[in-house]
Order: sequence, then structure tokens, then C-alpha cells
Amino acid sequence: MRGLRATTTAVLLLAVVSALAGCGDQADDGDGGGSGDTGDSGGSGSGEADLRGTYVADRVDSTTYTMVPGSTITLRFEDGNVTVRAGCNTMFGGASVEDGRLVVSTLGGTEMACEQPLMDQDTWMSEFLTSSPAVAVEGDTLTLTGNDATIELAGESTKDVPLEDTMWRLDTVITGGGENGAASSVPQDARDPMLRIRNGVAGWDAVFSTGCNQGSSPVEVGDEVLSFGAPVLTRMMCHGAVGELEKTFLGVLGPGTTYTIEGDRLTLTAADGKSGLGFTAR
Repeated sequence: MRGLRATTTAVLLLAVVSALAGCGDQADDGDGGGSGDTGDSGGSGSGEADLRGTYVADRVDSTTYTMVPGSTITLRFEDGNVTVRAGCNTMFGGASVEDGRLVVSTLGGTEMACEQPLMDQDTWMSEFLTSSPAVAVEGDTLTLTGNDATIELAGESTKDVPLEDTMWRLDTVITGGGENGAASSVPQDARDPMLRIRNGVAGWDAVFSTGCNQGSSPVEVGDEVLSFGAPVLTRMMCHGAVGELEKTFLGVLGPGTTYTIEGDRLTLTAADGKSGLGFTAR
């Protein structure tokens, strides 16, 4: 699958990692992160460890912090990058193992509003990962040990979420392409922007919310290409950032839109490659 790269600027410019960070492993046999090629465990001091795959934890062993009940921490390692989810936003950064420690560059991320405990957990996790915790991989278990906390994460076997009949929630807006691409979070006053591809009476169609208006359109589903027909929309007035979001949303949903799915992440890219949308499966 094609990936995207972006950088962090202003409110948010990210290194756009593969499909904006999808969280699923793409191996055909469904093996998870723990059974993938992890290389050296990180304890040899060679700095050659190659962490790959998805790892999940639902608790931390810490003298100073307790996870939000019912939340999880998910780390996905791929191509020298890590995607982090700790309950609210998605964070991205470079990741390597050096002298038995996980070295994570400054994490950028989306900026959705969540309940304060989950936002605080994002902050705690970002600080933990950028503190260069000791790293070890044994079997399907990844262990990270910092100054005041240890996290044991289990390798997770994940498969790509199907495109069709999945409710996709928009969380990332992409402008520009290639290394100059930039990703930003959805405006906070946008009204539940989403997309669903379904098999209707007359064939495939798309139903969606742009964050302002509701809409639908016919769509042809191909191999990594979606061709959207003319949309039918409600007629609410959209102003400011929400209006700009609607323009971008509708600009992406056109003929020749390309798509990639990695785990529970869907990325749409306009035919001209100048804009895109990143979704998470609900």
C-alpha cells in the first residue's frame, strides 16, 4: 500500500507515516507484532534492533501513574516510525533502538478534544516514550521500562478493517503531497465528519458527513481506487474552518480517489494528490 509522509507545523504538521498510521499489521497470515521480525531485543547495545508490528497494554506498573479505566495503550512500529494511541489522539514520531533504549523523536499528533483524563494520559505517554525507556522484546511481549513506570505490551494479531460497511470517522485532514504534505486535526466544531461505503439497491454508494452537511453519492469500488459520482447534500451554511473542511472533503471525494487501509486506518487521496482525508474505523 502506498504511504504518506508529512511534517509537523503550526497547529499540527506531522511526518505522514504509512496511511497515517494505521494500526494493523499487513501480513497475509495475520501474525501480530510479537511474531513479526523484531530483530535484536534491544539489549545488545548494537542499536540494530528493528521493532515491527503492533503491541497493546491495558495497564502500567507505576508508582506515580494509573491508566484511565477501560483505556488501552497501542504502539505500532513500522519503517523506523511509531504510531501511538493512548486513549484520545493519535501520535506519530520516529523510533529506533540505541544501546538498549527506545529513542522516540518529538511526537506530533492530532488534536481532538477528549475527556480530560484521556488527554492527560496522552501527555503522560508522550513524556514516557520520549524519555528513552529501556526496551526488551521476549516472544510476543514488548517491555518498556522508564524511571517510574514499566509497561508490558502484548503483540497483537490484527487484520485490515474492510472498506465496505465500516463507519469511518474523520480525524485527519491532509494538504499537499509527498514530503511537503501536512496533516492537521479536524476543527473542534465540525459535526461528526464520517464516511461509509455500502452496497445499496442500485449498487455501491457512499454516505457521509462533511462536518457541516450530510450527503451521499454513488461510488465505484476498485482496487485501491474509488470513483465518486456527483454528491447530493443538505444545504446548511458552513463558515470558517468547518466550511474549509467541507471544501476539502468534497474535493477528495471525486473520480479517481485512491485509498489505502492499514488496520483500522483509511486514507483517501484526491486524484491530483494535493489533498487527502484520514479516518479511523469506529
